[in-house]
Amino acid sequence: MRSCVLLCLATLATLASAAVFTGTVHRKNSGFWYLGKFCFDYSKKQDSNVGTMQFTLTTSKQDIPEAQGLEILLYDDEEGSWDAVYGKHLTCDEWREKAKNYLNQSQDVDPRYKVVWGGADNTSWTQKTNLHQGVRPRFWYVVLSSCDQDGSAYVEYNVHFLNVLHSSWDEEFGMNEMGEQTIYLIFWIIYTGFVILQAIACVMFYRNQKYIHPLIKFFMASVALQFIYCFVKLIHYVKYVRDGQGVPAADIAGDVIEIIARATFVFILMLLASGWTISREGRGIEGRWAILILLPLLFLAWLIILIYSYVAVAPELVNPPSDVVNLQYFLLACWFLLAAWFIARCFFAWRAEDNPVKKRLFGRMGIVYGIWFLGLPTVVTFSLLLDPWVREKIVVSFDIVITLIGYICGAFLLWPSRAEEYFAIEKPNVMAGVIQHYEPL
Repeated sequence: MRSCVLLCLATLATLASAAVFTGTVHRKNSGFWYLGKFCFDYSKKQDSNVGTMQFTLTTSKQDIPEAQGLEILLYDDEEGSWDAVYGKHLTCDEWREKAKNYLNQSQDVDPRYKVVWGGADNTSWTQKTNLHQGVRPRFWYVVLSSCDQDGSAYVEYNVHFLNVLHSSWDEEFGMNEMGEQTIYLIFWIIYTGFVILQAIACVMFYRNQKYIHPLIKFFMASVALQFIYCFVKLIHYVKYVRDGQGVPAADIAGDVIEIIARATFVFILMLLASGWTISREGRGIEGRWAILILLPLLFLAWLIILIYSYVAVAPELVNPPSDVVNLQYFLLACWFLLAAWFIARCFFAWRAEDNPVKKRLFGRMGIVYGIWFLGLPTVVTFSLLLDPWVREKIVVSFDIVITLIGYICGAFLLWPSRAEEYFAIEKPNVMAGVIQHYEPL
Protein backbone atom coordinates (compact mmCIF):
# COMPACT_ATOMS: atom_id res chain seq x y z
CA MET A 1 0.00 0.00 0.00
CA ARG A 2 3.01 2.27 0.18
CA SER A 3 2.57 4.05 -3.13
CA CYS A 4 -1.14 4.53 -2.45
CA VAL A 5 -0.39 6.17 0.88
CA LEU A 6 2.31 8.39 -0.57
CA LEU A 7 0.04 9.44 -3.40
CA CYS A 8 -2.47 10.55 -0.79
CA LEU A 9 0.32 12.39 0.98
CA ALA A 10 1.10 14.17 -2.27
CA THR A 11 -2.00 16.22 -1.54
CA LEU A 12 -0.43 17.38 1.71
CA ALA A 13 3.03 18.34 0.42
CA THR A 14 4.97 17.55 -2.69
CA LEU A 15 8.14 15.60 -2.14
CA ALA A 16 11.73 16.52 -2.92
CA SER A 17 13.03 13.55 -4.88
CA ALA A 18 16.70 14.37 -5.50
CA ALA A 19 19.83 15.86 -3.99
CA VAL A 20 21.13 16.82 -7.42
CA PHE A 21 18.97 18.91 -9.73
CA THR A 22 20.03 19.50 -13.33
CA GLY A 23 18.39 21.12 -16.31
CA THR A 24 18.36 24.00 -18.74
CA VAL A 25 16.73 27.40 -18.27
CA HIS A 26 15.76 29.46 -21.29
CA ARG A 27 16.15 32.96 -19.94
CA LYS A 28 13.71 35.23 -21.77
CA ASN A 29 13.96 38.75 -20.43
CA SER A 30 13.46 39.11 -16.68
CA GLY A 31 11.90 36.37 -14.57
CA PHE A 32 12.33 33.62 -11.99
CA TRP A 33 13.05 29.89 -12.45
CA TYR A 34 12.66 27.25 -9.74
CA LEU A 35 15.72 24.96 -9.63
CA GLY A 36 15.10 22.58 -6.73
CA LYS A 37 14.36 22.03 -3.04
CA PHE A 38 15.87 19.97 -0.23
CA CYS A 39 15.21 19.28 3.45
CA PHE A 40 18.27 19.95 5.62
CA ASP A 41 18.92 18.73 9.15
CA TYR A 42 19.69 21.11 12.03
CA SER A 43 22.13 21.34 14.93
CA LYS A 44 21.91 23.12 18.26
CA LYS A 45 25.66 23.72 18.20
CA GLN A 46 26.45 27.30 17.40
CA ASP A 47 27.81 27.88 13.89
CA SER A 48 27.61 24.15 13.16
CA ASN A 49 27.55 23.36 9.45
CA VAL A 50 24.51 21.16 8.79
CA GLY A 51 24.60 21.06 5.00
CA THR A 52 26.03 22.38 1.78
CA MET A 53 24.54 23.79 -1.41
CA GLN A 54 26.65 23.89 -4.54
CA PHE A 55 25.44 25.78 -7.60
CA THR A 56 27.04 25.42 -11.03
CA LEU A 57 25.81 27.38 -14.05
CA THR A 58 27.16 27.13 -17.58
CA THR A 59 26.25 28.80 -20.86
CA SER A 60 27.66 29.12 -24.38
CA LYS A 61 30.02 31.85 -25.56
CA GLN A 62 27.44 33.33 -27.88
CA ASP A 63 24.92 33.59 -25.03
CA ILE A 64 27.29 35.35 -22.62
CA PRO A 65 26.19 38.90 -23.59
CA GLU A 66 22.54 37.99 -22.92
CA ALA A 67 23.23 35.93 -19.78
CA GLN A 68 24.14 38.83 -17.51
CA GLY A 69 22.38 39.98 -14.35
CA LEU A 70 21.55 36.49 -13.05
CA GLU A 71 21.24 35.77 -9.31
CA ILE A 72 20.57 32.79 -7.06
CA LEU A 73 17.83 33.41 -4.50
CA LEU A 74 17.35 31.16 -1.45
CA TYR A 75 14.11 30.60 0.46
CA ASP A 76 13.03 28.21 3.22
CA ASP A 77 9.75 26.93 4.65
CA GLU A 78 9.66 29.55 7.41
CA GLU A 79 6.53 31.67 7.30
CA GLY A 80 7.07 34.76 5.16
CA SER A 81 9.68 33.16 2.94
CA TRP A 82 8.75 30.72 0.12
CA ASP A 83 5.04 30.83 0.92
CA ALA A 84 5.17 34.60 0.55
CA VAL A 85 6.55 34.57 -3.01
CA TYR A 86 5.47 31.39 -4.77
CA GLY A 87 2.38 31.90 -6.89
CA LYS A 88 2.22 35.58 -5.95
CA HIS A 89 2.34 38.53 -8.36
CA LEU A 90 5.35 40.37 -6.98
CA THR A 91 7.93 42.76 -8.32
CA CYS A 92 11.58 41.78 -8.63
CA ASP A 93 12.43 43.81 -5.55
CA GLU A 94 9.75 42.03 -3.51
CA TRP A 95 11.06 38.62 -4.59
CA ARG A 96 14.57 39.61 -3.56
CA GLU A 97 13.54 41.09 -0.21
CA LYS A 98 11.91 37.78 0.83
CA ALA A 99 15.06 35.78 0.01
CA LYS A 100 17.20 34.46 2.85
CA ASN A 101 20.36 35.67 1.11
CA TYR A 102 19.08 39.25 0.82
CA LEU A 103 21.16 41.67 2.91
CA ASN A 104 19.09 44.36 4.59
CA GLN A 105 22.16 46.45 5.30
CA SER A 106 23.11 46.83 1.63
CA GLN A 107 19.55 46.44 0.34
CA ASP A 108 20.78 43.88 -2.17
CA VAL A 109 21.36 40.17 -2.66
CA ASP A 110 24.57 38.80 -1.15
CA PRO A 111 27.28 39.37 -3.80
CA ARG A 112 28.34 35.73 -3.55
CA TYR A 113 25.09 34.73 -5.27
CA LYS A 114 25.40 37.12 -8.20
CA VAL A 115 26.48 35.23 -11.30
CA VAL A 116 29.82 36.44 -12.66
CA TRP A 117 30.89 34.27 -15.57
CA GLY A 118 34.39 32.84 -15.31
CA GLY A 119 36.25 29.60 -15.85
CA ALA A 120 38.67 28.79 -18.64
CA ASP A 121 36.44 30.33 -21.31
CA ASN A 122 34.30 32.59 -19.10
CA THR A 123 31.17 30.43 -19.59
CA SER A 124 30.74 28.92 -16.12
CA TRP A 125 30.02 29.99 -12.55
CA THR A 126 30.20 27.99 -9.31
CA GLN A 127 29.31 28.82 -5.74
CA LYS A 128 29.32 26.56 -2.69
CA THR A 129 27.45 27.55 0.48
CA ASN A 130 27.52 26.12 3.99
CA LEU A 131 24.18 26.10 5.78
CA HIS A 132 23.63 26.81 9.47
CA GLN A 133 20.28 26.30 11.22
CA GLY A 134 19.48 25.35 14.79
CA VAL A 135 15.69 25.22 15.29
CA ARG A 136 14.42 22.26 13.25
CA PRO A 137 14.85 20.61 9.85
CA ARG A 138 13.70 22.89 7.03
CA PHE A 139 12.97 22.69 3.33
CA TRP A 140 15.07 25.09 1.29
CA TYR A 141 14.13 26.31 -2.20
CA VAL A 142 16.53 27.57 -4.87
CA VAL A 143 15.51 30.06 -7.57
CA LEU A 144 17.44 31.57 -10.47
CA SER A 145 16.41 35.18 -11.00
CA SER A 146 16.96 37.77 -13.68
CA CYS A 147 15.84 41.23 -12.66
CA ASP A 148 18.40 43.73 -13.84
CA GLN A 149 18.79 42.89 -17.50
CA ASP A 150 16.66 41.59 -20.35
CA GLY A 151 17.85 39.16 -22.99
CA SER A 152 17.48 35.64 -24.35
CA ALA A 153 19.98 32.93 -23.40
CA TYR A 154 20.18 29.26 -22.48
CA VAL A 155 21.73 28.46 -19.08
CA GLU A 156 22.42 24.95 -17.81
CA TYR A 157 22.31 24.43 -14.06
CA ASN A 158 23.47 21.82 -11.56
CA VAL A 159 22.41 22.18 -7.92
CA HIS A 160 23.80 19.70 -5.41
CA PHE A 161 22.59 19.46 -1.79
CA LEU A 162 24.25 17.46 1.00
CA ASN A 163 23.25 16.75 4.61
CA VAL A 164 26.84 16.74 5.87
CA LEU A 165 25.98 15.76 9.46
CA HIS A 166 25.22 12.24 8.23
CA SER A 167 27.23 9.36 6.79
CA SER A 168 27.86 8.79 3.10
CA TRP A 169 24.96 6.29 3.14
CA ASP A 170 22.54 9.08 4.14
CA GLU A 171 24.01 12.47 3.22
CA GLU A 172 22.47 12.65 -0.28
CA PHE A 173 18.96 12.37 1.18
CA GLY A 174 16.75 15.10 2.52
CA MET A 175 15.45 14.58 6.03
CA ASN A 176 12.03 13.71 4.60
CA GLU A 177 13.46 10.68 2.74
CA MET A 178 16.52 9.72 4.75
CA GLY A 179 16.38 6.07 5.83
CA GLU A 180 14.11 4.82 3.06
CA GLN A 181 17.07 3.17 1.32
CA THR A 182 17.66 1.11 4.48
CA ILE A 183 13.98 0.18 4.69
CA TYR A 184 13.95 -1.15 1.14
CA LEU A 185 17.19 -3.05 1.67
CA ILE A 186 15.76 -4.81 4.74
CA PHE A 187 12.43 -5.65 3.12
CA TRP A 188 14.07 -6.81 -0.11
CA ILE A 189 15.96 -9.36 1.98
CA ILE A 190 12.72 -10.33 3.80
CA TYR A 191 10.76 -10.75 0.57
CA THR A 192 13.61 -12.77 -0.94
CA GLY A 193 13.09 -15.29 1.85
CA PHE A 194 9.31 -14.98 1.44
CA VAL A 195 9.48 -15.83 -2.28
CA ILE A 196 11.61 -18.90 -1.55
CA LEU A 197 9.16 -19.98 1.16
CA GLN A 198 6.17 -19.61 -1.15
CA ALA A 199 7.97 -21.51 -3.90
CA ILE A 200 8.44 -24.36 -1.42
CA ALA A 201 4.73 -24.14 -0.53
CA CYS A 202 3.78 -24.39 -4.22
CA VAL A 203 5.96 -27.50 -4.64
CA MET A 204 4.43 -29.10 -1.54
CA PHE A 205 0.93 -28.30 -2.74
CA TYR A 206 1.62 -29.78 -6.16
CA ARG A 207 3.04 -32.97 -4.67
CA ASN A 208 -0.10 -33.43 -2.57
CA GLN A 209 -2.73 -32.40 -5.12
CA LYS A 210 -0.93 -32.92 -8.47
CA TYR A 211 -1.92 -29.40 -9.48
CA ILE A 212 -1.68 -25.87 -8.05
CA HIS A 213 -4.91 -24.10 -7.19
CA PRO A 214 -5.45 -20.63 -8.76
CA LEU A 215 -5.52 -18.95 -5.34
CA ILE A 216 -2.05 -20.31 -4.59
CA LYS A 217 -0.83 -19.06 -7.98
CA PHE A 218 -2.32 -15.60 -7.44
CA PHE A 219 -0.75 -15.36 -4.01
CA MET A 220 2.64 -16.47 -5.28
CA ALA A 221 2.43 -13.86 -8.04
CA SER A 222 1.55 -11.12 -5.55
CA VAL A 223 4.46 -12.03 -3.26
CA ALA A 224 6.82 -12.12 -6.26
CA LEU A 225 5.61 -8.66 -7.31
CA GLN A 226 6.31 -7.31 -3.82
CA PHE A 227 9.82 -8.74 -4.07
CA ILE A 228 10.33 -7.11 -7.47
CA TYR A 229 8.90 -3.83 -6.13
CA CYS A 230 11.41 -3.72 -3.26
CA PHE A 231 14.25 -4.73 -5.59
CA VAL A 232 13.47 -2.06 -8.18
CA LYS A 233 13.15 0.61 -5.48
CA LEU A 234 16.45 -0.56 -4.00
CA ILE A 235 18.15 -0.12 -7.40
CA HIS A 236 16.92 3.47 -7.44
CA TYR A 237 18.06 4.23 -3.90
CA VAL A 238 21.46 2.53 -4.11
CA LYS A 239 22.31 4.69 -7.13
CA TYR A 240 20.81 7.68 -5.30
CA VAL A 241 23.32 7.12 -2.47
CA ARG A 242 26.11 7.55 -5.02
CA ASP A 243 24.89 10.40 -7.22
CA GLY A 244 21.92 12.09 -5.50
CA GLN A 245 19.59 11.33 -8.42
CA GLY A 246 19.06 7.60 -8.52
CA VAL A 247 17.09 5.97 -11.33
CA PRO A 248 13.82 7.91 -11.69
CA ALA A 249 12.43 5.34 -14.13
CA ALA A 250 13.00 2.59 -11.56
CA ASP A 251 11.34 4.72 -8.88
CA ILE A 252 8.22 5.12 -11.02
CA ALA A 253 8.26 1.48 -12.14
CA GLY A 254 8.44 0.39 -8.50
CA ASP A 255 5.28 2.36 -7.69
CA VAL A 256 3.43 0.79 -10.63
CA ILE A 257 4.54 -2.72 -9.67
CA GLU A 258 3.45 -2.14 -6.08
CA ILE A 259 -0.02 -1.06 -7.24
CA ILE A 260 -0.35 -4.23 -9.33
CA ALA A 261 0.85 -6.36 -6.39
CA ARG A 262 -1.63 -4.71 -4.06
CA ALA A 263 -4.51 -5.08 -6.54
CA THR A 264 -3.67 -8.79 -6.95
CA PHE A 265 -3.64 -9.33 -3.19
CA VAL A 266 -6.94 -7.47 -2.75
CA PHE A 267 -8.40 -9.62 -5.54
CA ILE A 268 -7.40 -12.76 -3.60
CA LEU A 269 -9.04 -11.44 -0.44
CA MET A 270 -12.22 -10.59 -2.32
CA LEU A 271 -12.39 -14.14 -3.72
CA LEU A 272 -11.94 -15.57 -0.24
CA ALA A 273 -14.59 -13.29 1.23
CA SER A 274 -16.94 -14.41 -1.55
CA GLY A 275 -16.49 -17.98 -0.33
CA TRP A 276 -14.83 -19.15 -3.51
CA THR A 277 -13.40 -22.68 -2.89
CA ILE A 278 -14.39 -22.42 0.78
CA SER A 279 -18.12 -23.16 0.90
CA ARG A 280 -20.30 -25.01 -1.59
CA GLU A 281 -22.45 -21.93 -1.95
CA GLY A 282 -19.30 -19.99 -2.75
CA ARG A 283 -18.24 -22.04 -5.76
CA GLY A 284 -19.72 -19.20 -7.74
CA ILE A 285 -18.42 -15.76 -6.83
CA GLU A 286 -20.77 -13.79 -4.58
CA GLY A 287 -20.69 -10.01 -4.83
CA ARG A 288 -19.40 -9.94 -8.40
CA TRP A 289 -20.22 -6.24 -8.62
CA ALA A 290 -17.49 -5.38 -6.14
CA ILE A 291 -14.88 -7.44 -7.98
CA LEU A 292 -15.91 -6.32 -11.45
CA ILE A 293 -16.63 -2.66 -10.68
CA LEU A 294 -15.17 -1.47 -7.36
CA LEU A 295 -11.74 -3.09 -7.67
CA PRO A 296 -11.11 -1.81 -11.25
CA LEU A 297 -12.24 1.68 -10.15
CA LEU A 298 -9.82 1.57 -7.26
CA PHE A 299 -6.99 0.35 -9.49
CA LEU A 300 -7.75 3.07 -12.04
CA ALA A 301 -7.77 5.73 -9.32
CA TRP A 302 -4.35 4.56 -8.10
CA LEU A 303 -2.90 4.77 -11.59
CA ILE A 304 -4.45 8.17 -12.34
CA ILE A 305 -3.10 9.70 -9.14
CA LEU A 306 0.31 8.11 -9.73
CA ILE A 307 0.55 9.48 -13.27
CA TYR A 308 -0.84 12.86 -12.26
CA SER A 309 1.54 13.22 -9.31
CA TYR A 310 4.58 12.60 -11.53
CA VAL A 311 3.43 14.55 -14.58
CA ALA A 312 1.26 17.45 -13.43
CA VAL A 313 2.04 18.24 -9.77
CA ALA A 314 4.86 20.78 -9.51
CA PRO A 315 7.37 19.91 -6.75
CA GLU A 316 7.64 23.56 -5.70
CA LEU A 317 3.96 23.82 -4.78
CA VAL A 318 3.15 24.95 -1.25
CA ASN A 319 -0.48 23.80 -1.31
CA PRO A 320 -1.83 20.88 -3.38
CA PRO A 321 -4.07 21.54 -6.40
CA SER A 322 -7.78 20.98 -5.79
CA ASP A 323 -8.11 18.27 -8.44
CA VAL A 324 -5.52 16.12 -6.65
CA VAL A 325 -7.38 16.60 -3.37
CA ASN A 326 -10.61 15.48 -5.05
CA LEU A 327 -8.86 12.39 -6.46
CA GLN A 328 -7.62 11.57 -2.98
CA TYR A 329 -11.14 11.73 -1.56
CA PHE A 330 -12.41 9.51 -4.37
CA LEU A 331 -9.62 6.99 -3.70
CA LEU A 332 -10.34 6.87 0.03
CA ALA A 333 -14.09 6.55 -0.64
CA CYS A 334 -13.48 3.53 -2.92
CA TRP A 335 -11.19 1.98 -0.33
CA PHE A 336 -13.77 2.46 2.46
CA LEU A 337 -16.46 0.87 0.28
CA LEU A 338 -14.16 -2.07 -0.42
CA ALA A 339 -13.35 -2.47 3.27
CA ALA A 340 -17.05 -2.35 4.19
CA TRP A 341 -17.91 -4.89 1.47
CA PHE A 342 -15.16 -7.25 2.64
CA ILE A 343 -16.15 -7.12 6.30
CA ALA A 344 -19.84 -7.59 5.41
CA ARG A 345 -19.12 -10.56 3.12
CA CYS A 346 -17.00 -12.25 5.80
CA PHE A 347 -19.73 -11.68 8.38
CA PHE A 348 -22.50 -13.13 6.20
CA ALA A 349 -20.32 -16.09 5.23
CA TRP A 350 -19.47 -16.67 8.89
CA ARG A 351 -23.15 -16.61 9.85
CA ALA A 352 -24.18 -18.99 7.05
CA GLU A 353 -21.35 -21.50 7.46
CA ASP A 354 -22.07 -24.72 9.39
CA ASN A 355 -18.61 -26.22 9.31
CA PRO A 356 -16.89 -25.00 12.52
CA VAL A 357 -13.42 -24.96 10.93
CA LYS A 358 -14.56 -22.86 7.98
CA LYS A 359 -16.73 -20.71 10.23
CA ARG A 360 -13.63 -19.93 12.28
CA LEU A 361 -11.76 -19.10 9.07
CA PHE A 362 -14.33 -16.50 8.00
CA GLY A 363 -14.32 -14.97 11.48
CA ARG A 364 -10.55 -14.69 11.66
CA MET A 365 -10.29 -13.44 8.09
CA GLY A 366 -12.91 -10.74 8.69
CA ILE A 367 -11.19 -9.48 11.82
CA VAL A 368 -7.57 -9.62 10.60
CA TYR A 369 -8.10 -8.30 7.10
CA GLY A 370 -10.85 -5.93 8.14
CA ILE A 371 -8.22 -4.20 10.27
CA TRP A 372 -5.75 -4.47 7.37
CA PHE A 373 -8.19 -2.78 4.98
CA LEU A 374 -8.71 0.06 7.42
CA GLY A 375 -4.93 0.51 7.66
CA LEU A 376 -4.73 2.86 4.65
CA PRO A 377 -7.09 5.59 5.92
CA THR A 378 -5.61 5.14 9.40
CA VAL A 379 -2.07 5.71 8.13
CA VAL A 380 -3.14 8.72 6.03
CA THR A 381 -4.98 10.23 9.01
CA PHE A 382 -2.02 9.55 11.29
CA SER A 383 0.31 11.21 8.79
CA LEU A 384 -1.60 14.48 9.16
CA LEU A 385 -0.25 14.73 12.70
CA LEU A 386 3.38 14.37 11.62
CA ASP A 387 5.80 17.09 10.65
CA PRO A 388 6.49 17.15 6.89
CA TRP A 389 10.20 16.42 7.31
CA VAL A 390 9.49 13.05 8.98
CA ARG A 391 6.10 12.20 7.48
CA GLU A 392 7.19 10.21 4.45
CA LYS A 393 9.75 7.89 6.00
CA ILE A 394 7.58 7.11 9.05
CA VAL A 395 4.55 6.39 6.88
CA VAL A 396 6.66 4.21 4.57
CA SER A 397 7.92 2.24 7.59
CA PHE A 398 4.44 1.70 9.05
CA ASP A 399 2.86 0.89 5.71
CA ILE A 400 5.43 -1.61 4.48
CA VAL A 401 5.21 -3.42 7.83
CA ILE A 402 1.39 -3.53 7.64
CA THR A 403 1.61 -4.89 4.10
CA LEU A 404 4.07 -7.58 5.17
CA ILE A 405 1.77 -8.61 8.03
CA GLY A 406 -1.04 -9.02 5.49
CA TYR A 407 1.14 -11.31 3.40
CA ILE A 408 2.29 -13.32 6.42
CA CYS A 409 -1.33 -13.95 7.40
CA GLY A 410 -2.11 -14.93 3.82
CA ALA A 411 0.81 -17.36 3.74
CA PHE A 412 -0.42 -18.88 7.00
CA LEU A 413 -3.95 -19.38 5.63
CA LEU A 414 -2.79 -20.79 2.28
CA TRP A 415 -0.06 -23.07 3.60
CA PRO A 416 -0.51 -26.57 2.09
CA SER A 417 -1.13 -28.29 5.44
CA ARG A 418 -4.17 -26.04 6.01
CA ALA A 419 -5.46 -25.80 2.44
CA GLU A 420 -7.40 -29.07 2.53
CA GLU A 421 -8.83 -28.24 5.94
CA TYR A 422 -9.95 -24.71 5.15
CA PHE A 423 -10.71 -24.75 1.45
CA ALA A 424 -13.01 -26.90 -0.64
CA ILE A 425 -10.23 -27.56 -3.11
CA GLU A 426 -10.97 -30.56 -5.29
CA LYS A 427 -8.87 -31.94 -8.10
CA PRO A 428 -10.95 -32.03 -11.31
CA ASN A 429 -12.27 -35.53 -12.07
CA VAL A 430 -11.45 -35.83 -15.73
CA MET A 431 -12.90 -39.36 -15.87
CA ALA A 432 -16.39 -38.41 -14.71
CA GLY A 433 -17.76 -37.76 -18.19
CA VAL A 434 -16.13 -40.90 -19.58
CA ILE A 435 -17.70 -43.14 -16.94
CA GLN A 436 -21.15 -41.65 -17.43
CA HIS A 437 -21.09 -42.38 -21.16
CA TYR A 438 -19.44 -45.80 -20.94
CA GLU A 439 -21.52 -48.66 -22.43
CA PRO A 440 -20.51 -52.23 -21.53
CA LEU A 441 -20.20 -54.77 -24.33
